[in-house]
Amino acid sequence: MGIGLYSEGFDRLWILKFLEDLKITEEFGLRYVLWFGVINSGAMVLSIAVLSFLKRLSSRNSSKLLLSYLVILNTILAVAFIGFALSGNFPLALAFYWAGFVARRNDYPLYASFINRQIEVSGVRATVISVARQFDSLGQIIGGPIIGLIALSSTTLALGVTGLLVFPVVLLYIWLLRRESRPDRTGK
Repeated sequence: MGIGLYSEGFDRLWILKFLEDLKITEEFGLRYVLWFGVINSGAMVLSIAVLSFLKRLSSRNSSKLLLSYLVILNTILAVAFIGFALSGNFPLALAFYWAGFVARRNDYPLYASFINRQIEVSGVRATVISVARQFDSLGQIIGGPIIGLIALSSTTLALGVTGLLVFPVVLLYIWLLRRESRPDRTGK
């Protein structure tokens, strides 16, 4: 649910940040539709490049490695969202947006790979993934309106809160990584 808490608010507010706070329509005389095409095209190219890199690295059958990548990606995501929220100029905001976009797009494939390696029975695996997606949706239903209410007073604050909402996910992955690193994983 932690992932869903941040995502709905960020998805609704990042465009507002570029339009109102950063005034991108005044940069280089491009219309906003062209700007968003350029922004999202650049983000997709970067995301594909990073995903192909991570795919090669994560092909090793190691849960610890996947958890390490998940910690890194979610930390980048949190910092990128907070940096984006606080950015006052277009190039810096664009860099933070792209970093967050890439981390976010590459997070789920690694998460799904980690889950698939943990659960050996396919019927149970499908149920676990389904329940996780339902919690994500519930988080969006709960988090979106809360972030929206915060945005009524400040878009910057609301976007910053979305970044803060990612940190519990980072802490969960760190806990799982430490648990995975223990010699006796049974918890005794």
